[in-house]
Amino acid sequence: MFIQLRCAFEISVVTDLLVLIIDCNEGTSVTNDVESVVNVLSIELPGGLGNRRVYYSDSMGRFDEILVKHGRFCGFRPGSHGQQNHFSSLVLGASPGVKLSGAYFSAHQANPQIPF
Repeated sequence: MFIQLRCAFEISVVTDLLVLIIDCNEGTSVTNDVESVVNVLSIELPGGLGNRRVYYSDSMGRFDEILVKHGRFCGFRPGSHGQQNHFSSLVLGASPGVKLSGAYFSAHQANPQIPF
């Protein structure tokens, strides 16, 4: 499957419950290319997205949820104040049981690798 990605993002944190990505502010935004982002995550993450919730840091540094149902984008949900603090701390330093990925995806990169 070929996915035309128009943005750049980094997978920052992956757990059994969530995926946290960071918008790299290259090309269009994750917000404006969200369907492609969800498709990339579904294909590239070992085991796909499954029931994981997807959160992203937008170009302004705010964390919000990308709602996904059956592998498809279905909306956005604003992150709470507590989520803003928690996700900021996860990005800055991993907690036990949290795997930092560092996988980077962009419109100009072919075959990125996720280090798991």
